[in-house]
Amino acid sequence: MSLLSRHSRKSGALKKSKSKSEDFEYTAQDLPSLRRKRTIAIKRLNKALEIGQLAKSDPSQRDLFLSYHHDIKNIAAAFEDAHFSILEILDDTADADACLQEQFDDTYYKIESIYRSLIRSEDAKQSKSVSSSLNVRLPKITLPTFSGNIKLWPEYFDTFNALIHNSSSLTETEKFHYLVSSLSGDALSIVKAFPLTHEHYTSAYQALCARYKNKRDLAFACWREILNIEFKCKDAKEFRKSLDTFDENLSILKTINLPVQDWDFIIVYHILSKLNTEMRRSFEEKHSDIEFPTYNQLKLFLQSKCNQKIP
Repeated sequence: MSLLSRHSRKSGALKKSKSKSEDFEYTAQDLPSLRRKRTIAIKRLNKALEIGQLAKSDPSQRDLFLSYHHDIKNIAAAFEDAHFSILEILDDTADADACLQEQFDDTYYKIESIYRSLIRSEDAKQSKSVSSSLNVRLPKITLPTFSGNIKLWPEYFDTFNALIHNSSSLTETEKFHYLVSSLSGDALSIVKAFPLTHEHYTSAYQALCARYKNKRDLAFACWREILNIEFKCKDAKEFRKSLDTFDENLSILKTINLPVQDWDFIIVYHILSKLNTEMRRSFEEKHSDIEFPTYNQLKLFLQSKCNQKIP
């Protein structure tokens, strides 16, 4: 039995879903059009990923990939508008539809990963092209500033290594100056303990890594933020920001190979405990036939609430 017919038997009628413009409501008659719109967005994103994979080994494809990447936020917006409207009309989050969101998200972040990798590669090539034999002032390289927030360490570490630490055109003294200029706060205090000379660069760099290249501390920081996140159920903007922060921390935990995919029960319980009674009841009623709802099902529900501007 199809999702549509199964729901019709349960409720007798399909819900309407408001479009983002707030002056038009989708109905069951709009489902074919919404599904086409969603499918087009999925195909466009898959094409962007395909070009991105080619661009990693074929420089002639990089400009085309950058053009695709420039448009992926619009593609994502079109997908979410259609996808959440479909789910609201059907009033159902069956696995077939719920999985589409997860697959779309995976493709989106793969594209972002390829983009960052290509940009870092280009920046590294540019820095290597500077001749170390020329006694001229090096071009200014913009680096992220790291103050000691361990959640920002992986990004800072990758960028600094690509642009500075692994550069064959920079002396140890120059690398040390770049290291010091890109740090502040507690992180700067660590390297300030070493004299700013070429023979101390490696020791300063290793001391910084020893302090912040710590998966356990990173995991603790992410989990602590997850536990402390508050969901303001009456403010759609703040609610979405909290949901994004929650997802960001889970993503970091995934990158250090923690089994986040097995934590659905814990995560769902924790988020539900943060919601007000009305929203919690609404979720429970919608998923009363599911023994243990997944985090993805809860996320879809909460995202749809944000799109409706809550409640």
